[in-house]
Amino acid sequence: MKIRKKMFLVIVMIVSFMSFGLTMGAYAQKTLVVGVEGDPPHLDHHLWTALLTVWVTDPINDFLVAYNEEMEIVPRIAEKWEFLDDVTFKFYLRKGVKFHNGREVTAEDVKNSIERILDPTQGSPKRVELEPISSVETIDRYTGIIHLKEPFAPLLDKLTDVAIVPVEVVKAQGDMKTNPVGCGPFKFKEWKKDAYIELEKFEGYWQKGLPKIDRLIFKPLPEYSAARAALLAGDIDILLWAKNFDIPAFKAYPNLYTVGQKLLGAYYIGFNVKQPPYDNPKVRQAIKYAIDKKACVKSAAFGYGNPAYVFILKGTPYYSSEFEYKQDIEKAKSLLVQAGYPDGFKDVLVTPLTPVEGPLGELAQSQLKNIGINLDVQKLEVATYIDRVFNKKDFGIMICGDTATGDPDVLLRRYFYSKSPRNIFNYKNPEVDRLLDKARTTYDFEKRKQLYKEVGKILIEDSPMIMLFQPMRFSACQNYVKGFVFKPNLRYEFKNVTLEK
Repeated sequence: MKIRKKMFLVIVMIVSFMSFGLTMGAYAQKTLVVGVEGDPPHLDHHLWTALLTVWVTDPINDFLVAYNEEMEIVPRIAEKWEFLDDVTFKFYLRKGVKFHNGREVTAEDVKNSIERILDPTQGSPKRVELEPISSVETIDRYTGIIHLKEPFAPLLDKLTDVAIVPVEVVKAQGDMKTNPVGCGPFKFKEWKKDAYIELEKFEGYWQKGLPKIDRLIFKPLPEYSAARAALLAGDIDILLWAKNFDIPAFKAYPNLYTVGQKLLGAYYIGFNVKQPPYDNPKVRQAIKYAIDKKACVKSAAFGYGNPAYVFILKGTPYYSSEFEYKQDIEKAKSLLVQAGYPDGFKDVLVTPLTPVEGPLGELAQSQLKNIGINLDVQKLEVATYIDRVFNKKDFGIMICGDTATGDPDVLLRRYFYSKSPRNIFNYKNPEVDRLLDKARTTYDFEKRKQLYKEVGKILIEDSPMIMLFQPMRFSACQNYVKGFVFKPNLRYEFKNVTLEK
């Protein structure tokens, strides 16, 4: 009996030491836990429409070129490139770049990745952005040529968002939405919906010494109060989107710091210009002059942001102070009279139910009462809002926001080009189309800048959209997190993060 008891005690001790060793091993791993607003709809970078997909899959993927923190395009998988002429772009790949399945990245993979986006059967929303590409040719294992239908000045900008993937893996597993494979610093390990998405360090990453952590975990926290509590309790290391009203409080915590970034995007009021009374440009102009942009920044963004005037944004080389105008209530009232609405009118303003757009709707409601426009604010769940506004175009007046890169082609063409699938305002102006086409095919920067200035002035006059402000967004980090990168195009990098506990 005593022998059995001794054996039992020995077994218990062995199991205890094994458990302790496993626990210590897991603790010893450098794991970064990032709180995000929810689960992404999927993990296929080529098919993303939600930024949650981008934030989670950017670390899995790599690209020919990328934007750095100063929003300059820098080499990534392509170590160099050149335009042989206006319609011929040649790229040279780094040798030895590996996919997570161990195979080397080649020019054929670049060709296949671009062709996958251009394939209409895939349904990639990026397809329209790459339409000026006529074909991709491989010269050898590490060299390729992108042939263009016409000169295409934003090509490099577009390539910053083309993830290079091993197409044979796509074909073999059938679905990158739940098990993505890339050539980025982290490789996919597991997705447990509503709990976490786990990535692990890719030992074969081409940038030696990176990433500096072993695991990267994204934790969905759709309720902001729960996300805030998790940050304060130390259950997450980074809260990716810290609300502006919390920033002063977070700055007061000795164990936290915040990272703020002026975004290359803006919030706006938009109109269905086919629907009365917004089919009358004088009505839209009246609303433009009635809005107090500074009050929008103060109220909806807690003072973090700057007034905006057109989707050619401050902080880019294409911006001009000539776009700026001031609030003018008397002019707004006069324009309404000229439009045939001396007593104003009533309507419904549609907004998504978010911490910024919702309050902006109430503020616009209050400000427009000053000129006799009485709006009921209808706040919709985000998915319902997207379907109604962006898919069905079922609105007269709405509020939303968007973010892009520093190239004006992205947002101007998205919203104001007559043939764009995202032209939700039904806006058509042949001169704007002509200028956007010309700017897209012009490589000379000064000429291109002038073309966009002409576009900006027309849009401010036509007012299919009233810009409100460029926001500042924040992330909140535990003070032991070092090397976290937050870019103006609302993209993040984790490969240089260290945990100095």
